[in-house]
Amino acid sequence: MLNSIGKKIIFGVIVVFLVGGSIFVYYAHKTGYRLLEESAQHTANNVAIFSNTILEKLMIDGENEKLHETLEKLIESNQAYDVMVLREDGTIAIQFQKGDSITTFSPQQLKEISNNPQNQYFIKQDGDSLFQYLITPVQNRQECLRCHESSKGNIGYIAVKISMDEIRKIADSHRTMNIIMTIIIFVGLAVAIVIMLVILIIRPVKILRNQISTLENETEHFEQGEQIHFSKIKASKKRDEIGDLINAFNALIHKLNKANEKLVELNQIKMEHADRLATSGQMAASIAHEIKNPTAGVLGALKILREELNLEPDKIEIFNEMITQLERINNTVNDLLSYARPTSPEFTSVELTEIIKKTISLMSKTGNSAKIKTSFPDKNIIIEADKKQLQQVLWNVMLNAQDALDTGGEIILNLEEKEDFINITITDNGKGIPEKEIQNVFKPFFSTKHKGTGLGMTITKRIIEQHNGSIRIQSKVGVGTTVYITLPKLQKKA
Repeated sequence: MLNSIGKKIIFGVIVVFLVGGSIFVYYAHKTGYRLLEESAQHTANNVAIFSNTILEKLMIDGENEKLHETLEKLIESNQAYDVMVLREDGTIAIQFQKGDSITTFSPQQLKEISNNPQNQYFIKQDGDSLFQYLITPVQNRQECLRCHESSKGNIGYIAVKISMDEIRKIADSHRTMNIIMTIIIFVGLAVAIVIMLVILIIRPVKILRNQISTLENETEHFEQGEQIHFSKIKASKKRDEIGDLINAFNALIHKLNKANEKLVELNQIKMEHADRLATSGQMAASIAHEIKNPTAGVLGALKILREELNLEPDKIEIFNEMITQLERINNTVNDLLSYARPTSPEFTSVELTEIIKKTISLMSKTGNSAKIKTSFPDKNIIIEADKKQLQQVLWNVMLNAQDALDTGGEIILNLEEKEDFINITITDNGKGIPEKEIQNVFKPFFSTKHKGTGLGMTITKRIIEQHNGSIRIQSKVGVGTTVYITLPKLQKKA
């Protein structure tokens, strides 16, 4: 629902203003009601003082008949609902009221009011209406002794009755007005803030988002090495976060355009290099194919002659050297053909331990004095692989390990079976490979030896990857090299 920053901001502004407006109206109503109540109490106090003064003056002057008329005018006020003159026993001597309610007070209640002036204000329910009362005592003065006993401290009380219903009506009217004004003000502020947010934040962010979406679509061509010119957003003159974001985006676009130009240039060089390699590979494959057949024939003939002719030892040594050199040529030709014309593996179920043992047996016939140690599980391990290619992998790795050894060195081959894959680890304690050269081991024609084509590990890596496995090398100069090979037991069906 709120799937955009604009909607979230607008929703947040509405929530803030609703909560803020509600709190404002609540406290405004509460404060207004309290002020009205205090104003009513102040008015009642003035009425009580005025009534007390008039009462004393008229009673002293003997103008009792004017008392009713004078006090009756006081209750014309909107807030003073009733004015009563009480005797000291709480009975009503004179009452001027707008309604029909009759209120009485006990002598005990009046005595408490006299002793504690803070209790002169109190709330009382009369029928269905709520009223607040202000009761003030009428002090017995010298002028009052002609009618009242001197032993009395208070000769009566004046009570002013204030309708709380009237105050509530006024407060409710003010609250309604506050709500209306709050809604108008807050809606106006909300609209103004939303407009500012749209202009200052939402619209620039939307432009930036659309530009990023366009950039994302164009990166597909970027990855393919095509020439692309990414468009910039109009530079912002604002010195705020949005302006900084737009300027940073434009700087990124500038760098991407520069990188794209360089990538296109490098891609062109790479394609030209690939074309040259392809041409060289085709030429090498053709030459290797032409060399392979006659070389194989000559090699076979030499082996037959060595066995059938009764040669002297020095002549046999010459034959052996000729055969060795021809086998070296044959291996080089095979590497070139494997690299130039790779074949897809033909997966069958093969017994891995048997392949390893056969490879070790062939290694022992090379005449090298390297000692080979093995560690196999007791059971046969069956995996899906191309038997011939897997043997070529083991041969290439172990031959490199053997060539790296000095006299008396050893090779350790460890085979470990897991649930879904197998690990082959081949370790030698030879010269080791410098750290800066390890990353080049799998590159074509790279070799640390004086003999060979430098294609053995390249072909090995390709075969392992065709078997959905992995190969990595760890080496340290003067300590030795370890090759880690991981192969799945079962190949995924295409």
